[in-house]
Amino acid sequence: MRTLFAHGATMPELRSKWPTFERLCHDHSLIGNQISDAWITAAAATGGYHLATFDKDFRKLLRPSEFTLFWP
Repeated sequence: MRTLFAHGATMPELRSKWPTFERLCHDHSLIGNQISDAWITAAAATGGYHLATFDKDFRKLLRPSEFTLFWP
């Protein structure tokens, strides 16, 4: 189920992402700012999305084929 936001933007249901999020946190012993990276990773990975980011920390959470890392 998706929630409709302004101008056609939607927010996917994220409850199903919890097991992936929990596994990432545990397997990588994540702390601090890495926790939000794990949540973004879980949402992208389980939703079948390709992540585009400037944050190199995603290299330890996603395979190279699952994200694009931009360099400033």
